[in-house]
Amino acid sequence: MARPLETLTTRTLLGIRFWDPATDRQISDGLQVSAAPETAPDLKVNAFRTASGNFAFQNLPGMRAYEYPAASEDLLLSSPPAPRPFIVTATDSKSSFMPVRFRVELPLLDSSLYQPAPLTSPLGNESARFYLFSAPARPTPPGLAAIRATLTSPDNETPAAYALLEIAENGRRWYGLTDARGCATILFPYPTFITALGASPPGLPPAQQHWPLTLRVRHDPGLISTQAPNQPPTIRQIRNQPTAALWPTVAGPPTPTLSLELTYGRELILQTSSQSNLWIGPAPP
Repeated sequence: MARPLETLTTRTLLGIRFWDPATDRQISDGLQVSAAPETAPDLKVNAFRTASGNFAFQNLPGMRAYEYPAASEDLLLSSPPAPRPFIVTATDSKSSFMPVRFRVELPLLDSSLYQPAPLTSPLGNESARFYLFSAPARPTPPGLAAIRATLTSPDNETPAAYALLEIAENGRRWYGLTDARGCATILFPYPTFITALGASPPGLPPAQQHWPLTLRVRHDPGLISTQAPNQPPTIRQIRNQPTAALWPTVAGPPTPTLSLELTYGRELILQTSSQSNLWIGPAPP
């Protein structure tokens, strides 16, 4: 009698879909993604790319019992397992996106893709997408608006590393993140074009299209000192930074927001008047 074939059940405990908010497209090429236990960063496991362009993990340290459950039991459905924290790191070999780190507790409650919490992914939770920040030197894709800035302290000497920039436009928000030099780029689709009543053809010429924007920045000058060398803060740490004060002019006074104007076809450079950089600092008590 032939012996019955054994069935080996495997489970992928973590899958992540990275997304570009500027072009509204999935990011698959160029990313290097890894995960390690929060308490054992040296036990790093690299992700593999699936046929659908997502990044998934196998053989994560301490998770074998959940990845290869016995045929007679299902650990995820029997009693709720004690979650184990992992730190996921994603870097872009093409330098189009900023490196990110974020915390994930495994195993997930279901086998679907990772669902970012509002403070985990820059733009929150939407269809299991983890949004990445554009890198400062990323070229502007055709048809997109670009905002670029270098943020420094008012003495113009200390860069505002890992500051989170938020641009608001008619209820929509777009985000950027400074690098260790305080440089940032925000790319996003142009707002709705304005129509001129009675014009033939209707609508203002593109070069005459302008839109009001509002800028807010979160920054903790002491955050970088708490990180290990060459390790960026986690997304949660970045989002939890306090609101910074912004200098519209050298004379001040500083303000929590700046009003800006975007013009079609022109990159918007954020500056404190008469300076090449935008000054930011702690908000007044």
